[in-house]
Amino acid sequence: MLDEPSLSNITDPNFGRPPESQNVLLQQLGHPHVSSFNYMINQGLDQAISDLNPVEFMVNGDKITLEITDASLSCPLVPMGTVGVKSPKVFPSECRQRAATYKGRFIARVNWAINGERQTAFDKDMGQLPIMIKSNKCHLSAMSPAELVKHGEHEQEWGGYFVVKGHERLVRMLLMTRRNYPIAIKRSGWKARGSIFSDCGISMRCVREDQTATTNVLHFVTDGTAKLMFSYKKVLYYTPLVLILKCLCDYCDQFIYQKLIQGYQHDSYYLE
Repeated sequence: MLDEPSLSNITDPNFGRPPESQNVLLQQLGHPHVSSFNYMINQGLDQAISDLNPVEFMVNGDKITLEITDASLSCPLVPMGTVGVKSPKVFPSECRQRAATYKGRFIARVNWAINGERQTAFDKDMGQLPIMIKSNKCHLSAMSPAELVKHGEHEQEWGGYFVVKGHERLVRMLLMTRRNYPIAIKRSGWKARGSIFSDCGISMRCVREDQTATTNVLHFVTDGTAKLMFSYKKVLYYTPLVLILKCLCDYCDQFIYQKLIQGYQHDSYYLE
């Protein structure tokens, strides 16, 4: 520690010169957010679109079918037809100064058919979405520290946030239950779900490849059986576990019963 102030830093010949590369540790601050956004635009959109069902409706006696097959998100650009533009790119510093949103255009590819006969596909402008700073769709993603300073950014800019109406907005991350992993829970509120429901159950947060999630609970009821709680169209259903087994496998009741009691033939409590 210095005993008195020193001017050695500002008298250094390299003072004010941006480094050749960014600090790796500082870049890790925004990496979780940036990588999540990159996953969304590179893979998540395709997986979400693959789960969309075609929409069918009638018009003047003809059946119209609409299906979204592809979607893309563009980099922030100046609107086409703008006069006097030197560069079509829009940078975050400009959006901060103009109280604008750093956003890109979202285009969806739509296939459609009339009475089952395919028609020429068309692109539909779905509006604009905010672009995360330093993501793959951001103009700053591949810039060096010197280029960042030239465009009004900090030399160690790590990104991971949005610029919305001139303000920097950060999407706060949440701690979620481990996905696709059963967890035994004892919760007193479960008793209110029915007269024979107990406070014991096994909860599982099930997540699909497109990152949509739902929570299923296997309830232990006081008559010795179990009921599976699942949601469909925002409605909760409680179904006996044996009924779920019957739906998932094409076997007779005797075969299912023999498989369930295998190894517990002498356990009277289990058999009852």
